[in-house]
Amino acid sequence: MSIGDGTAAEQVADDLVSPLASADPDALPGSIELERSAHRLDRALALVKKAQEAGVSDDAKTRLALSAAALLKEQGRSAEAVATLLAVPKSSLLFFEAHLRAAELLRDEGKTTEAARLAESAPAASDNAEQKLEAAIALAFIDEKRGDAIMATRRLEALRASHPDHAKLTLSLAMIEERRGAWQRALDLVEPLIKKKPGSVEALNFWGFVAADHGHDLDKARKRLQAAAALEPGAGAVLDSLGWVSFRAGQLEQAGLFLEQAGRLDPGDAEILAHLGDLYAKRSERERAAAAYRKALSKKPEERLRRRLEESLAGLESRRAAGR
Repeated sequence: MSIGDGTAAEQVADDLVSPLASADPDALPGSIELERSAHRLDRALALVKKAQEAGVSDDAKTRLALSAAALLKEQGRSAEAVATLLAVPKSSLLFFEAHLRAAELLRDEGKTTEAARLAESAPAASDNAEQKLEAAIALAFIDEKRGDAIMATRRLEALRASHPDHAKLTLSLAMIEERRGAWQRALDLVEPLIKKKPGSVEALNFWGFVAADHGHDLDKARKRLQAAAALEPGAGAVLDSLGWVSFRAGQLEQAGLFLEQAGRLDPGDAEILAHLGDLYAKRSERERAAAAYRKALSKKPEERLRRRLEESLAGLESRRAAGR
């Protein structure tokens, strides 16, 4: 899939899935992942159902339910994904994870009141400090979604006072700061993480992408993104960032190689599609650019990206109308 050969990917899946699925129920999760990798989501869901009916343990059934929810989300069937996650029993060790995922899906759908209720109640029966922290981070992103980024940052800053070295907490705060315009503050927050954990792909990718997005220290951004790609080769998000830093540096041929590969790996990612649209527009391939922007909009991107996509599409259409 990463080199654009979907036919070969399907053949590999066909060669491996059938014998695995028929020989051993324990191999079904691997078969599900193969089908997902080949972007055959209906087949992956059918295998989930087969695995659930194969007499596996309750724990395995719950893990399969989480896989099913992820597949349903990829298909745009968020309501079914939420229902699947909320069906996980409270007795399961995966109850918290399932309910937090459901809260995230509801948040993305704009149902922030329901999302907050779930995030608040998910760790209620647990004394697990890490779960309580995860729930608080989820609530901060819900604050941001309902338009209160200041409340979100205050919530996370208060947590950082007692958890100064918590990587996910710091990255979450940096993400919200960047989205509300404080991108230099976001870079400053992540810098100590990179020094402490130079192998953190997420921190390297975040710093490199944000720096590239704002035209800041592109050489340093590229080096950090190259390090992230070496640590996690084939990651669509990292390839997208590498493409974006090349685009911002005016290196369109190299940008195309990375961005188109990222698009093959994550064909439903709205931000990657937006970057592809920008690349095609810069190359005066207006039809391809417009198609990429429209596809990105169909993925229901977050508000800031949606506005940018609409502006880019409107700009293309106005230039076409003017004959330029």
